[in-house]
Amino acid sequence: MVKVWRARWPEGRLEPADLRPLLTPRTRLVALTAAANSVGTAPDVAAAAELAHSVGAWLIVDAVHSSPHLLPDVKAWGTDFATFFTGGVTEWEITDPVVALNGSGTADAPYLQMHINSTGFTDITVSYLLRDIEDFGTDNSVQPFALQYRTSTSGPWTNVPAGFVADASAGPALPLDTPVLAVLPSDANEQPTLQIRIITTNAIGNDEWVGPDNISVTGTPALVPVHPSTWGTVKARFEK
Repeated sequence: MVKVWRARWPEGRLEPADLRPLLTPRTRLVALTAAANSVGTAPDVAAAAELAHSVGAWLIVDAVHSSPHLLPDVKAWGTDFATFFTGGVTEWEITDPVVALNGSGTADAPYLQMHINSTGFTDITVSYLLRDIEDFGTDNSVQPFALQYRTSTSGPWTNVPAGFVADASAGPALPLDTPVLAVLPSDANEQPTLQIRIITTNAIGNDEWVGPDNISVTGTPALVPVHPSTWGTVKARFEK
C-alpha cells in the first residue's frame, strides 16, 4: 500500500506531524524530496528520518533539486539512502565504499575540502587514489581533477601542478585507479589554517563518478631552534 504525505498549502510545506499518522509497523520505506523545485520549500529531513526509523522503516531522500543550492549533510539528515542524479558529491555504499564526485550542469565544480592545522610541520604532502567506480553503464568523459590549497578561510585557491590529473576516467564500464602524490609549496608549512580541496568540473561527455580515496596528509616535523645554555658558577663546600 502506498500512502501520500501531502503538503500543507498555501506554503507547500511537508510537516512531520502529518507524516506520523501515516506510519505503522508495516511501513517499509518513506520517500521524500530534500527541496521542492516548484515552490522552493525544504522539509525537515532529520525529523522524517526519526519518524521513519521509529517504526523500522528506511528513508530515501531525493536531493536532485536541493544539492545545487543546499550543501547536503546526509549524516545530519539520518537518511538511509540519498540520490543525486544531477551530480555533485555522493557516498557510494559499494563493496569498497567511497565518497565520489560527478560534475554536471547544476554541480559545475564539486569538491572535497579538508581543514588542516600544519603548525609544527613542513613539506606538507598530500596523497590519494582517484577511483573511477563506474563499472556499469555507458557514461564516458574526459574527467579532470585538480588539487588546490589556501592558507585562509576565504579568498582564491592555488593550484598544485603535481596534483593535476587530465583524465581520471577510463570510459564506459571501465573502472580505473589513478594515484596522486604532491608536496604543497612552502607557504603551506606551519599554518594554523590550511585548507585543501580535491575538485573536478563539468567534463566533456557524460560525467563519470570518481572518488578520491585513501586520502593522506602528512608533514615533516619542523626543527625547533636550540638556544645555547647559560652557564653559571656553582660553588660547593664539602665537610667531613
